[in-house]
Amino acid sequence: VEGYVTMLKTLSSKTDAEIYYMTVNPVKDATCQSVGYNVSNADIDTFNQDIINALTGTDIKVIDTYSFLIKDGFISYDGLHYDEETTLKIYQYIKVSLNN
Repeated sequence: VEGYVTMLKTLSSKTDAEIYYMTVNPVKDATCQSVGYNVSNADIDTFNQDIINALTGTDIKVIDTYSFLIKDGFISYDGLHYDEETTLKIYQYIKVSLNN
């Protein structure tokens, strides 16, 4: 977390461009475990919250695709990688977030 936050803050201080951080997206826990991926939503959520908290009060904007997908749902056949519909859903959410 510290490395990401330091890099983002450094980048933000060196440019006039808007900097966005997109959260790590959720997985299907049971499916991931069954195929051998060592990742869980609990770990992802903790990581995301730590970064969001560290970026609070900075000019860096957060696009919270994790919460969006948890609420709206997603499809992943191996637990980790998304189908085309979910990928398009993420893309559209990012576009809306950038326009707000």
